[in-house]
Amino acid sequence: KKLYELDVNVIISLDAASKETYMKMRGWKWEKALEAVKILAKEGVYFTIIMTITKLNIHEISKFIELNIEHEAGHATLIPIIPVRKETVPLMPSRDEMLKALKDIKETAEEHRYPVSLWCAPFAKAFIKSKYVFIGSCIGAGLDIDPLGDVLLCDTLDERIANIWRDGIENAWRKVLEHPLNNTQKTVEELQPPCSQCPYKYKCRGGCKARALLINGSFNAQDPLCPIQQ
Repeated sequence: KKLYELDVNVIISLDAASKETYMKMRGWKWEKALEAVKILAKEGVYFTIIMTITKLNIHEISKFIELNIEHEAGHATLIPIIPVRKETVPLMPSRDEMLKALKDIKETAEEHRYPVSLWCAPFAKAFIKSKYVFIGSCIGAGLDIDPLGDVLLCDTLDERIANIWRDGIENAWRKVLEHPLNNTQKTVEELQPPCSQCPYKYKCRGGCKARALLINGSFNAQDPLCPIQQ
């Protein structure tokens, strides 16, 4: 009720559309998680259920979107895995699997006329043209603030740009917007092959910068999940 009164939007991470897959991913009570979802819906809180796309759950994308519909979420949210720890690298889907996932997202969203938000996958703009699918940009779409008030370049990377207590919200936001990775022209000019020759480089800008750095060693490298340049 308090969340509703404060007009807070809530993101709930389930990472699955079935109990079996959920237990593989999380290992704790599926029923409790769904109970929390039902409470939010009952109280009228705007929420979305989010799933990190991995090899373990990529086959459930359509069912996951339908799970959001069933539980009256405002929209469904999906994000391809960003392997911050080395042990999570094997969970990354292949590029062919990622391409199939993009097709499933588009088809399911359009079939149900239901909004889906796809994060950290700018390359999807080359494959999805749908009024029901929002494809987020990589950096600069919002402020990622940690518990200490530090503003992070990306919520998966430990790179601090500003601090809201020291700089204030307005100056912190300005520093984010002025970061070199938010300069499209500069970012595109510094892209490495094959992205530097890609016809979608001004729309995609090399994909997820965090995945490029963590897997390929540079912000200017290719996003390893991008199916455009095989």
